[in-house]
Amino acid sequence: MKFLMVIYMAFTFNAFAQHLDKHQWSDRLILVFSPTSNDPMALEQLQELQNKKDGLTERKIFIYHIFDNGYRSNFSTESRTPPAQLEVEDRFKVMLVGLDGSEKFSADAPQKADVFLDLIDAMPMRQAELKNNEEE
Repeated sequence: MKFLMVIYMAFTFNAFAQHLDKHQWSDRLILVFSPTSNDPMALEQLQELQNKKDGLTERKIFIYHIFDNGYRSNFSTESRTPPAQLEVEDRFKVMLVGLDGSEKFSADAPQKADVFLDLIDAMPMRQAELKNNEEE
């Protein structure tokens, strides 16, 4: 329920939230919102994240770029039409959602990828993941 509340705060929809809900407890999400698919701030953010793709994969991060009439996932160039009408804000926003589905960070300007990686590395669940990996 907490997961759906976080997503609902960002934009209004119903079926798309259920689509994102499949990530809870398996993926962390970075949601990049923009008024259009070619918004300069969104493109800058996505490029910054793509430059650290290996670090994102290691930390189980799934990327969604959500814009006026659709979305893309994990740097895909294919735009998809959401299963419900999105009401996206007419400004850029980036949000980190944790494995538990709660918002961990948001900003109104593009961020360095290391901001997200460092935030995740400081989280208790990530610390447990690292500890389990050392023991194996």
